[in-house]
Amino acid sequence: MRGAVVFSAPQPMMFAPPSDPDSRCYLVGALATAIEQDTSEP
Repeated sequence: MRGAVVFSAPQPMMFAPPSDPDSRCYLVGALATAIEQDTSEP
């Protein structure tokens, strides 16, 4: 299970390294691509 915060516009926290490897920030337009990449990783 992974946490995700989804924004419609860039936010300052998106440019900092994640403090937890299982939580990420995404833009709405990039969410589908991120999910596809995440499910294709071992």
